[in-house]
Amino acid sequence: KKPLSFLMFIKILQVLVLMQKTRMMHFQFGDIISFKPKCWAGFRFMHFAVYVGDVDFCGKKQTEVIYEQSKKVLRCRFSELHMNLEPEVNNYLDDYTDPSSGRTYCKGDDKSILDRITETYEDSGMYGLFHYNCEHLATYVRYGVKVAVQVSACMTMKKYSDLIINVKPFNSNVFLLVSVNTAASAAFE
Repeated sequence: KKPLSFLMFIKILQVLVLMQKTRMMHFQFGDIISFKPKCWAGFRFMHFAVYVGDVDFCGKKQTEVIYEQSKKVLRCRFSELHMNLEPEVNNYLDDYTDPSSGRTYCKGDDKSILDRITETYEDSGMYGLFHYNCEHLATYVRYGVKVAVQVSACMTMKKYSDLIINVKPFNSNVFLLVSVNTAASAAFE
């Protein structure tokens, strides 16, 4: 067998980089990105981040295209986007109207998103699963409100665990609780 020449190796590498960039092109500034769920303590949790692309921020490297809260680092940070983690756009609150308050969630304008990133980067607060996790950060940056549906779902399922029949995937990003108690299922509507 003939070994690959150095030039052929470089060409293959360029094609792979171009393929990676093409896959990221469907992300837009301010999109909430979710990653393939992981199991922890018997519950499935998704990690969330905000896509910032090539927008320049103080402290951000050129290769870092997402903004996230991580329990590994006790502050918000800019990071690279790894496609092997199966990221997808998950703007699940876009145009959602809360039936109890009547509030409709909409993406903030770019300036508001930039301001929220700057605010949270400079003073991110302490990570907390129930009060300030990656989903709280992502929804705050995009919508201006800290929301963590998966934490609420986890707490509701624990509260109504004796009434739960099962949890079914509603779509790729939302889980619907099927229960004999309407109060438990109402938490997911």
